[in-house]
Amino acid sequence: MTKPALKILWLGRTLPFPPSSGDRAYTIGLLQSLLGEADITYVGMGDAHSKREADRVLPGVCWKPVFCDQRALPAALVSRRPLVSAQHSPPLVVAAVRAELLQSPYDCVVLDHYGLGWVLEDLSDELAASRCAVVYVAHNHEAVLAADTVEDFRGNPIKKLLLRWNARKIARTETLLTRRADLVTFISEDDARNLSEANAVRAAVIVRPIVKLSAMRAPSISKDTPRKLVMVGSFRWIPKQINLCRFLSEANAVATEQNARLDLIGDIPDALRDRLVAQYPWVNFRGFVDDLDEAINGYRLALNVEKTGGGFKLKNLTYVAAGLPIAALASSLTGVPEPMKKHMIVREKSADLLNAAMQALSDVDALNSMAKSAADAAASLFDECQNRDALLKSLRTTVADKATRSPQSSPVAGQNRLAAGRPPLSQPI
Repeated sequence: MTKPALKILWLGRTLPFPPSSGDRAYTIGLLQSLLGEADITYVGMGDAHSKREADRVLPGVCWKPVFCDQRALPAALVSRRPLVSAQHSPPLVVAAVRAELLQSPYDCVVLDHYGLGWVLEDLSDELAASRCAVVYVAHNHEAVLAADTVEDFRGNPIKKLLLRWNARKIARTETLLTRRADLVTFISEDDARNLSEANAVRAAVIVRPIVKLSAMRAPSISKDTPRKLVMVGSFRWIPKQINLCRFLSEANAVATEQNARLDLIGDIPDALRDRLVAQYPWVNFRGFVDDLDEAINGYRLALNVEKTGGGFKLKNLTYVAAGLPIAALASSLTGVPEPMKKHMIVREKSADLLNAAMQALSDVDALNSMAKSAADAAASLFDECQNRDALLKSLRTTVADKATRSPQSSPVAGQNRLAAGRPPLSQPI
């Protein structure tokens, strides 16, 4: 017998369109995987453009954008919430989520990103009244990332103090989310292990990025392909800026000596771009592009140089799907499965990495072989069906377990949607 669709209230900071960053791409993949198995209502800040794009790409989701501005920076900075949480929870957003919780019966509410931690505190009564299961989608081990950012920041001392204060708030929020959520989803085994050890996680499941690797391009590097490197990223975030500036500084001598050419694709603050253009003439800043798949055609090798906040990144799969081999700092590959990692150029230091990458550019056969082997490994590791089934099974188990632990739950909250009894809690895959 076909199981009834889960009713899910998905809460995000913003609508995940355009998919200009890894966290947005990850969310889109999760939503796509659940269509047909769940009735999803998505609430987050948005505008007319993001709503049109969301309706076009994922028409099966009921999109309910809140049309409002972020909370002003001064008010967000002094908030007891982490900065990103405060900015994305102005009164109109809080009111919209409260109304949705009280008016519509849901089986579970998804808090997508630590920026939604405010829901557990500000709307605790509404959550209790809804009796729905709470799911936290973790994108990183946020406390570690925030602490690393403070440690590596070398700018204004006042800004560093603010980063340190914000890191404490992030750690508190992450602890709250991982301890109170009925289910936590993790992007990698490393995050699952470290956060589960630090906090009393009730139930956990690893859901690797869900991407359509079936649409991967075959590697096609030839002698006519320009001897250029490419790096993709959204450089509005402080950790990304730290990583970029450190890599360019440490690799500059090698780049100058070997006549390196690197194209950077992604949004970057104007002031930072102008400063880096003057310092590093071997780098070409292409900025944000509408069609990333098309933009990363025509390169021999892609770079991943995340040290601060290093770990599994969606950009690895972007490169693999484009048929590009990868050169990466070892620190940027924490959580990347070994079967993929062994088909990459990996070094500990930026200068060594760029030197190895430049040496590899001449052997197009080896580059194509690296790209194909990494793609073959990814196709197995990031199987769409496996990830979808693991996520769906965990959601259903969590909803059933929540109903079992809440004997006075109303049927409209999902108590009778699932089979009776208490299935075993989900385990990481």
